[in-house]
Amino acid sequence: AVRAKDFAGRLICCGVAAQIGFQSALNGVYNRLNENYASTLTMTVLDVMAQYYDVRQNSDHLFHVYANYEFSEPSFENTSDNLWMRQYSQIANLNTLLAHIDSENSAIKEIYYPFIKGEALGLRAFLHFDLMRIYGPIYSVDTENEICIPYQETDSKEIQPLLPAKEVMGKIIRDLNDAADLLYCPLDIFLSKFRLHSLLQRDGGGSNGEYAPESGCIQYPGILYRSCQQDDGNM
Repeated sequence: AVRAKDFAGRLICCGVAAQIGFQSALNGVYNRLNENYASTLTMTVLDVMAQYYDVRQNSDHLFHVYANYEFSEPSFENTSDNLWMRQYSQIANLNTLLAHIDSENSAIKEIYYPFIKGEALGLRAFLHFDLMRIYGPIYSVDTENEICIPYQETDSKEIQPLLPAKEVMGKIIRDLNDAADLLYCPLDIFLSKFRLHSLLQRDGGGSNGEYAPESGCIQYPGILYRSCQQDDGNM
C-alpha cells in the first residue's frame, strides 16, 4: 500500500509546480481502485452476501462465511479490515493531493486546476459513499442519526470521529456539488459532471430522497441540496 507520506513525496519528486505531478498522483488513485473494486466490491463478497449465489449450504465453499454472515470469522474480519483500510488509504492520498494543489507553492496551470481538484473531490465523495453504504445504516429518517463512519477531509493523520449518517451524507453531497462546480468544461474526462449528477441521484434515491431534474436539486430528508447550477445548461 502507498502511504500518505510516500504519496506526497511522489507529488514533490514529479514537481509540485508542474501539472504532470498531480496528473500522475490522481492516476495512481484510479489504478489502485482495483484493489477493492475488482474483487470485494464487485462480483464476490457483496454479491454473495446479497444471496446472488447459492453457497449457504456448502460449508466447504470459499464464500460460505459471507453467505451466512459469520462476521466474527477471521476470514470475514480480514476482508472487512482490508476493505476499510484500502478505502481510507485512497482517501488519504486524495487529501494529500488536495492539500498540495491549494498550497502557496503549487504552480499548477490554471487550465488543469479545476479538473484535477474536481476529480479528487468527486473520488473522495465516491469512496466515502461506498463506505457509508457498507458500514452505515439503511438510511431513513429513523436512522439518519446513527453513528457510522468518519469523513476524512484533510491530510491530517489524526483519527477522525465517527459521525452520524446524516452528517456523512451531507459531506458527500457537498463534495459532489463542489466537484460539479469545478468540472464545468465539456471535455471527455472519466469523472465527468454527468457522472457526478448520477451519483448525486444515487445519494438522493438511496437516502429516501427525490431527485428533481427540472431544478437539478435533490430533496434529501427535509433538506434541499443543489446538484447543479440552475443557469448551467450543459452537463
